[in-house]
Amino acid sequence: MAASKPVTERLSRRLPKFKIKTAVVGDSLIRHVFNHFDPSNTSAPGFVSYSGAMFEDVLATLEYLPTGVETLVLHVGTVDIARRGSVAAVAELKRTLERIRQRRPEMKTILLSLPLPRAPNRRRGGANRNFVRWFNAEAQRYTREVRQLCRGGVLRPRIFYIDHGFLTLPPWRFLAADGLHASFEGVAVLAEHFKERLRYHRPRWASAPRLTEETDNHDQASPPAGLPPCPSCPPFLPCPQRPPRPTPSRAPPVPERRYMTLLATKAPSQPGREAEN
Repeated sequence: MAASKPVTERLSRRLPKFKIKTAVVGDSLIRHVFNHFDPSNTSAPGFVSYSGAMFEDVLATLEYLPTGVETLVLHVGTVDIARRGSVAAVAELKRTLERIRQRRPEMKTILLSLPLPRAPNRRRGGANRNFVRWFNAEAQRYTREVRQLCRGGVLRPRIFYIDHGFLTLPPWRFLAADGLHASFEGVAVLAEHFKERLRYHRPRWASAPRLTEETDNHDQASPPAGLPPCPSCPPFLPCPQRPPRPTPSRAPPVPERRYMTLLATKAPSQPGREAEN
């Protein structure tokens, strides 16, 4: 079945001006994650989100990415689990990964972002409570299966998963009122998890880092070819110990002048003086 091109109104694309090596593709849950990334950073990923995306829409969504993307973060599967269940979702995931390998062989590393649990829709008084209970059970089965496939290397090398751990967090904080999308705090947590995993899987430099590139670990940078290694810098000298500051002495408290004392010292008024004034 050929993948159809997504509808433009349901698609959101955020790409930096420079050439990207990493991209995040998914459904509407990641639509606002790009706000937590610095677009001026050369290691910032591009974002393409498609509302209601399923695994069968991934290939068509990848057409909006430029060539040369080596690392792909894929956050899809919520709609597949809700419509078909965990078993069919895992089977469709395997077919999608095989199609990506054939169509986009330059994407060597794929990070599978595991789905988030759902909560009852507070806007409708929790009318979908039974469906939410069923979905969370299916999502847990899907998560366990994907973990085993990634750890055992069944899918293919360089395929990992990102577990957000939302089952241990209160849903009323990290999910919106509809119980499906992430709240402002949930979007921030998603962004931090993406940053952490992308930083861990960032490849070593093939050449000398430029001054405009921001690095997190300079120990992993390889020196330029043909140049001697940089000599180690001398250790920093400890700062001299400053003498303790003297404690300022406080002035003795001023005795309180009570109202009765003022009345006792005030001279009595003479009769007839007020009329003269």
